[in-house]
Amino acid sequence: MKKIIFLGVVLVLMGACMAGTTLGSRQRFVAAFPEMSSEVKSAILAGEVCMGMTEDQVTASIGQPNHINRDTYQFGTRTQFAYDEIGNNFNFNKYSYVYFENGKVTSWSQ
Repeated sequence: MKKIIFLGVVLVLMGACMAGTTLGSRQRFVAAFPEMSSEVKSAILAGEVCMGMTEDQVTASIGQPNHINRDTYQFGTRTQFAYDEIGNNFNFNKYSYVYFENGKVTSWSQ
């Protein structure tokens, strides 16, 4: 019986990870950083991405990327967050890739 309960808890936790972020976790993140702009706070609470967000803010909003690709150039760093359809992003149809330059969102694509 204990094994069945343990397995159930593990499956629930895995499902939560695969579903991306929850509203509760997004609310806690926003509360922990009151200095964020109202635009960024609103985007995070809605599970969206907006221009100028940091990598941590994007992760709080739509979840951990499945892959992170970084390129360093003379002028700075470009980063791509890649989200797989089967991965952990609940909003895959909207965000397959999120692009950053020097740590700030500059674009995203499906």
